[in-house]
Parts: sequence; C-alpha cells; structure tokens
Amino acid sequence: MTAARRGRRRAPLVAVLAVLALLAACSSAGNATNMLDAVQNRGLLRVVSDPNFRPQSFYDQLIGRWRGFDVDVATEIARRLGVDVQFNSGVFEDVQAGNWQPEWDLSVGSMTITPQRAERLDFTSPYYFDTAAVAVNQDTTDVTNIETDLAGKTIGVTDGSTYESYLRGTLELPDQGSIPSVIQDPLIVTFETDADAIDALSAGDLDAVISARPELQEAIDNGTASIKIVGGPLFTEELAAAVVKDAPLDNTSMVQRVSQIIDQMHADGTLSDLSEKWYGTDLTQPPA
Repeated sequence: MTAARRGRRRAPLVAVLAVLALLAACSSAGNATNMLDAVQNRGLLRVVSDPNFRPQSFYDQLIGRWRGFDVDVATEIARRLGVDVQFNSGVFEDVQAGNWQPEWDLSVGSMTITPQRAERLDFTSPYYFDTAAVAVNQDTTDVTNIETDLAGKTIGVTDGSTYESYLRGTLELPDQGSIPSVIQDPLIVTFETDADAIDALSAGDLDAVISARPELQEAIDNGTASIKIVGGPLFTEELAAAVVKDAPLDNTSMVQRVSQIIDQMHADGTLSDLSEKWYGTDLTQPPA
C-alpha cells in the first residue's frame, strides 16, 4: 500500500478525532459557571473586531490574517489568559449595542467608554486614549475654522459612534460630562465603518468626516484617501475592551482578569511598544 493510499484511509479517522475534540471543548465550555472558565475550558478567546479599521484592526488579504494595534492587544490578552485567539468580524453598531452573545466573548475594537454603552456592556481598564478629529477632502479650501466653516455641512460618521453622538449633542464621557459640539446644524450621514465614510469623503460625496485621528492619518500616509485633517482635536476618549453585561454566563471574573492583564501590559511597557509600532507614538497614557 502506498503512503498516499495509507493517508486516504487514515483521513476519516483524523477528521473524526478532530470533531470529537471540538465537541469535547464545547462541552467543557458549556459546563462552566462563568465566562472566564468557559474561555479557559474552551482554550479559545473569541474576539470581535472590525476587519476594515486600519491601523487598529484589519484583515490583510495578502497574508490571510488579521493585523493591527487592537489585534496585537487581543492576541497578547489571549496569550496571558493561556488560550488561543480567534478574530471575528462585527458591525460596530451591533457590537456597541451588546448584540453579540453568545457568538463572541470579548470586544477589543477601540471602543470608547460612555455611560450609555455601560448600560449594555461591562468595560475593562482602558488600554489607550484617542482623539477625535475632522478631515475634509484634499481639494477643499474653504474650511479652515471647524467652528464656523462646517455649520450646516454634510458630515460623515460611523453609525452609533461617539462622533455621531458628538454631532447630535448627546455625547457624554467619563470624568468629562457632556461634550457640546462646536459644529452647528450639521447634516449627518452615517456609515457602517469609518473606512466607508473616509472613502465617501475622498470621492467628494461629503463635506467632512469625523473619525479617530490615527485612522485619518493612516489613510493620508498610505495614500488611500485624498483627505486632510483640519483643526485640533474635538475630544479625547478612553478606549477599552468590553463584554456583554447580560451575557448568559457571569462575566465578573472575566472583566477583572482582562483588566488585570491590561494593567500589567501598561506597567511592563507592552502597550506602549504596540502603540509605537502601529501609531508611531505612545497613546497609552492619559493626556495631561
């Protein structure tokens, strides 16, 4: 019997053993009494993130895997939990609304902590800090003062984002309270992702976009969008990992353990190194 034919006869057995192992892992996770035990019994942390949110998270088609700052952070969290990691695509509006249990365990997607989201999600310690910024088309010459020149203009934002809340005058942030918008009477256009909004701006379909400054800068540096940033930061955000508050399994120990890991990553410089790698600067310390 040739080696090839031996391989064909053994293949069904290998497949059966793989299925049995998967079923056993699922059974072990199903017998857990809390989320952390379920993850560790399963040996896999299922992370939801955005596949088109460069440089935070993106699926690199050329190499067939996820990359980005959030991806590296989540991978390190999983490593310190002693489990593997699996990344899953999620629409931001659903993620921030908490509509993702029991499919995924943890969101590591640069989500801002807000009182409204805290009604549906339990947040970990923040792992970095970001600023919101305004971008316009590269050919725009009549927007120099965002407080006056964008009044009544068409502005793109991600649906359900803090940028949308800011324009609607409903944004609240921890330790900052209500954040009033300096842009009067905007015509708000929502998109599924920030990248979609940036593409529309680059195509001339919008007057401006509000997004995370690092993502806007990445689009400029990579030449993927004909845009430019105008004005200073609108507000600063605390960004954290999150789990669903009303998950089927108790999440208390999960939030505590991931927060402990994030605090350790702050203390040992891991987060600073990852920030420098992806942003070229350290965004892991709160602004003075």
